[in-house]
Amino acid sequence: QTEAESLRTAGYNIYYVDTAPESTYETTEVYQIGTDNSGTADALAKLFNVTVKTTEPPIEVDENVRFVVIIGTDVLEQ
Repeated sequence: QTEAESLRTAGYNIYYVDTAPESTYETTEVYQIGTDNSGTADALAKLFNVTVKTTEPPIEVDENVRFVVIIGTDVLEQ
């Protein structure tokens, strides 16, 4: 929730916040849904120092969702 609020404050539209599927996420993962919004993909990649994935995210998403961000322990432990 804290990271969602930080993203919201930075100007991102947050559609939904939930706990990621059970797993250990050592690093933050960003998934891009579709091919639009390349500027946002670049900004998220830079913000979290990751390569944005274009594969299916580990959760089902609504048709309005463009990105899934799973906050890993790399961010949580800072």
